[in-house]
Amino acid sequence: MKGFLQKTLRFLFPIVIIPLVAYIAIDPFKILREYDCFYSRETTARVVLNKDHVSAVTFNKKPNKATYNSFIFGNSRSIFYQTSDWKPLLDSTDRCFHFDASSETLVALHKKVIYLHDKGVKMDNVLMVIDRSVLDPNNPWKGHLTETSPILDRANLLRFHKALFEAYLNPQFIIGLANLYIYDNFEVNLNLGTGVEYHPLQYDCETNEMRLEYFEELMAEENYYTKDRVKQFFQRPIKELVSSAVIGQDQKTMLKEMAIIFNENSTDLHIIISPLYGQTAMNPTDIVCLGELFGQESIHNFSGKNELTEDFHNYYEISHYRPHVAKFIMDSVYSE
Repeated sequence: MKGFLQKTLRFLFPIVIIPLVAYIAIDPFKILREYDCFYSRETTARVVLNKDHVSAVTFNKKPNKATYNSFIFGNSRSIFYQTSDWKPLLDSTDRCFHFDASSETLVALHKKVIYLHDKGVKMDNVLMVIDRSVLDPNNPWKGHLTETSPILDRANLLRFHKALFEAYLNPQFIIGLANLYIYDNFEVNLNLGTGVEYHPLQYDCETNEMRLEYFEELMAEENYYTKDRVKQFFQRPIKELVSSAVIGQDQKTMLKEMAIIFNENSTDLHIIISPLYGQTAMNPTDIVCLGELFGQESIHNFSGKNELTEDFHNYYEISHYRPHVAKFIMDSVYSE
């Protein structure tokens, strides 16, 4: 038996022990140790982190939580609702925080609102940027970047760490990580592997806001929409499509709990239904349901065919619209 165990350990050492030790030492997803700030103010090449965890930990560490009273919720599309554009529409004393997540789900969004409520944080102003995928119980986006942070859901602790470690063991991620360590510069890299971004990023730890000024600079120089980028903007149907309804009883329960909390806070709530490039309109049944729960005046539907979705220059790619679109939406909403 002793010999068997020794052979087993020798076999497992290079397969399990070495990768595990390296994972702990490198902490590629920044989930094992404390960090003053997850990104530097100006960063270039970097591992893509779980934004749900970044948002939750960043806010949870703040000793002055109660001074924040204005929150932007939503998936990655919500990051382009910049606080510099939102602040002039609020009171001068209001303090903003981006509480976004990659491929946000209603379950995780609900947990964020409950978390803030339990912490006694006042939510005077809320922008909730959603689309069908946020409300869909069968959200198509899965993976380590979409796992809910244990800060928001302690029951998800093991699953969270399991998902991140499995992503680390992916050979394509290891290649990307090695490439990052060799070429820690967005101008010199081999673009190998996955899980690594090479474009510059601006980040504000106070507001948890990310900006992509580099892309806007390329656009100003007319160097962004290359042939390869333009190719991804597919032809949309001439006739507007309408998505199927997705709000069921489980979603209604969570939405109602959120509505109660917002009512208790006298929250100035605005729910933005994103103008997606695909131009599929959100189902009217879902819109009516949201209006019944939160008040019709709080629902702002920009989905489907409209002036924002017609021009592909309003988008970085087919998934994310640009800051000037978000600013137009905010100005429109608050002018009402």
